[in-house]
Amino acid sequence: MPKTLLCGLLSLAACAPIPRSHSTITGDDSGFLGALSFSHQLSKSTVEENTYGIRLDLEGMGGNITQNIPTDRTVQLDDVVLTGPGELDLDFNYRSATLGFYMDKTMGPWKLQGVVGLAHSNLHARGRLGGLTDSADLESTALHLSGDASYRFGSSTEVYYRLGGMPLARRGEATIFQTQLGGRWKINQTLTISAGMQSWNYLRKRREGSPGPSGMDLTLSGPFLRLGFLF
Repeated sequence: MPKTLLCGLLSLAACAPIPRSHSTITGDDSGFLGALSFSHQLSKSTVEENTYGIRLDLEGMGGNITQNIPTDRTVQLDDVVLTGPGELDLDFNYRSATLGFYMDKTMGPWKLQGVVGLAHSNLHARGRLGGLTDSADLESTALHLSGDASYRFGSSTEVYYRLGGMPLARRGEATIFQTQLGGRWKINQTLTISAGMQSWNYLRKRREGSPGPSGMDLTLSGPFLRLGFLF
């Protein structure tokens, strides 16, 4: 290889920019969760120790986080690469729909409930950094699992703790966990109201070697209100 050509190639290699690493978008915020629940009981009696049925849950909430992005890092939501240094300002709105099969087991004042089904989630995120903006709708569909334990006071009031979410996901899909601690009040035979505090975590890993959104680790905590309808 001629010396001049070799020198030219070495010069180009020396001038080529070093690729910047992607940062995981992380942060936490407080926010309000609103939810609707529509249940249809398939077992015949409400006084049996075990009851079961199908349920549709709809949830929605939103938040905002800020994160410092160093000089040697970038973040990406869709097709715009946002490059540090600077402060990333991210607004996000989360919506989910879950169709599942539930089963209750009553033991005196205690009740255990398990739910298995299919959930579809949508996270609309919009980020701003250094005068540039990028937004994306990140969707996931996966198995939903949840369970709760409740203790009844009288005939219409109970307290409960719930743990659930979408724990199994492929790389590039969202893993979601949610905990709730609250009270449930039976208004009549078809309407219940639940309220309390909840914590939600959204974890998405970046697909290695391909363009697309950065990894995310978002947490949102705060009050929730759920209206439940039994048909």
